[in-house]
Amino acid sequence: MIAGWLLASSLHAGAALAWAPPPAPPERAAGADDDAPWIRRHRPTRRLWELGVFGGVMVIAKPHDFYDVGLGYRRLRRAAPDVGARVAYYPLSFLGIEGEFAGMWTAAKYGGQPAFLYGLRVSGILQLPLFRLVPFAIAGYGLGGIRSPRDALGNDVDPIGHYGVGLKLMASPWVALRLEGRHVLGPAAQQRRVVASHGEVLFGVSVTLGRRRGHRHEHANGHEHRADDSGDRDGDGDGIRDAQDRCPAVAGAGVDGCAPADADGDGVVDRHDACPSEAGTGVDGCTVAAPPAVPDEVPTGEREAAPPSKLPSGS
Repeated sequence: MIAGWLLASSLHAGAALAWAPPPAPPERAAGADDDAPWIRRHRPTRRLWELGVFGGVMVIAKPHDFYDVGLGYRRLRRAAPDVGARVAYYPLSFLGIEGEFAGMWTAAKYGGQPAFLYGLRVSGILQLPLFRLVPFAIAGYGLGGIRSPRDALGNDVDPIGHYGVGLKLMASPWVALRLEGRHVLGPAAQQRRVVASHGEVLFGVSVTLGRRRGHRHEHANGHEHRADDSGDRDGDGDGIRDAQDRCPAVAGAGVDGCAPADADGDGVVDRHDACPSEAGTGVDGCTVAAPPAVPDEVPTGEREAAPPSKLPSGS
């Protein structure tokens, strides 16, 4: 009887295990952004600030208006080191406004007297925030001036505009690298009556602010999950984005982000529970019947002899 019960239990358990779902792959102990392809990580989001510095070179046109009209026109050396600082705000992921200050060091081509050029500019930026490599276009207006000795070009300030294109790399959630080229338009020497076309090539590094840190969640298996803030947030940390999660506030193992139904609370989900309305201890969700009790055997040496039977009287 015992052997038969053990055989039946083994067959029952084997059938239940055959229908059990395959184990889920272990979750990665990383942020949700790390699950995305490399090219889509750290994409720009709205309401971001960028604080940065830049350096490069400015190519000064031969005709220019960087001089005091009382002193007259003099040519400047063509290439000038160009450094500065900028601050930008992006109310939308694709649109931003930026202010910057730049300084350029040059000298008179003939005579070598030093001259300092500077620019104070405001720009609008349009960018394509689909990937971490972000192409952009920039255009703006401002002031350009010169400071130099009186025996050189003197001091002067003129309006100046610019436009250009560039590429940003979001190296991390908080660091951006930027390369761009600009066409700078300003007044030319007055006697020429033409527009001066300067050029700039700039490389910059920026710190991004305003990007919310990911929310960390501890899973039951001990792995940690961190949701990102770029539209792929996973509030309950179950690996299902909130946009597709039917239970966004409760972690669930189901494909819809909800915990599988278990009506009787025995730990076996209903779709694999052979007894869904009755809590059971078996792997199939049913109660396993206990084997029949077997009486203890009395050792041979302790057995008592049976009393002799009495014969009926008169025999």
